[in-house]
Amino acid sequence: MYEFRPFLVTRCEYKSYAKATSIGRGINYIPKPRSGHRVVANETDLFSFGGYNPNIENKLLPELLKFNFLTQKWSIVFSSKSSNMPQESVSNALTLKDNCLVLYGGTGFPFGEKRSNETYLMWPYEQLRAIEHLVTQGNKPEQLYGQSILIRGYYLYVLGGTSGHEFTCDIHRLNLNTRTWESLYVSNENIRDNDPKGRYRHEIAQDDEYIYIFGGGTQDTSFDMEVIPAYNFLKNEFVFIPTNADPSFGYPEARRFHSCVQQGGEVIIAGGSKAVGIYFDDIWKFNLRTRQWKLLQTKLPYVLFFHDAAAVGNGLMYIFGGVTTRNGDLVRTNDLHKIWVQIPKLSEICWEALTFYDPTIANRSKKALLEIGVPRTFAERATHGRNTGAD
Repeated sequence: MYEFRPFLVTRCEYKSYAKATSIGRGINYIPKPRSGHRVVANETDLFSFGGYNPNIENKLLPELLKFNFLTQKWSIVFSSKSSNMPQESVSNALTLKDNCLVLYGGTGFPFGEKRSNETYLMWPYEQLRAIEHLVTQGNKPEQLYGQSILIRGYYLYVLGGTSGHEFTCDIHRLNLNTRTWESLYVSNENIRDNDPKGRYRHEIAQDDEYIYIFGGGTQDTSFDMEVIPAYNFLKNEFVFIPTNADPSFGYPEARRFHSCVQQGGEVIIAGGSKAVGIYFDDIWKFNLRTRQWKLLQTKLPYVLFFHDAAAVGNGLMYIFGGVTTRNGDLVRTNDLHKIWVQIPKLSEICWEALTFYDPTIANRSKKALLEIGVPRTFAERATHGRNTGAD
């Protein structure tokens, strides 16, 4: 029996296609365990780029995968052999704009020896399926990895990162129309008191005024989130914003290698690591308006770091891969979990219930769904970008 279960982490069960002929096209694919990958999502699919696994021959996973929420099936969108596939496929930065993935930076293996300051556009759906390497000009950022990015208007903002030895909190932005870089802010904590420490594997969120920086660290330091560094778009300066503790549980511990998603005015942080041997399974919410922290009374199924998470936009968060512990050893996982971190519209709950009771909806045409009374929004969602496998 279907039951709506908000604020509870559940594991997604992977399914496969019945036709064996599909396997060669990358449809019946179960992803390898990985860490250091990046994920984004829309209402129909989760996309995962890259990753690292020390137990495979090349250790790196330069590929773009897609998990369809309705069919519960994985497919390979772009493989390591796809044209323009970047080989720096660990600790990249990834975001989604409409149906285009924007990928920036990253490192190969050994970490830090080969780094990137290149930007790629990935078009994952059949009509435009391609990887485009952007040729840019202007004041490009250094070749780093572990940066964070976001899109605001027609600008791509890049913040922080590391060479493997040096850490920065500099900000650059790329005009996606003219494809021109500019340096917005060179951070120097030795000169200005309000400049945050250089870092990598931090996470960011935004509102109309600020870019907020959550955690991150260096090789041997993790940063706390009691006072959050924030970059002011309008004044081109950093400030430190005090936050309000959870009345019962205080603040999140300092961490790096965590995940972070933004659902409207709320930020959700999960897992991460403070130092070697100190790993987290907690989930926190932060309200950008009230600056209030809240510890959710649910946890990840195990400690997890170097994973990633994506917000769908309707209140769902998906968490994929990462490093956990098993019998005292560090191991990588290929598990995908989901959690309702906000109460959605009633129509979303009804849609989840309908697909639970009638899994054949995944195979019906848009016309057939409309004829049985499925609202157009959900009929279009069900038939958008159905899995076709890698070329």
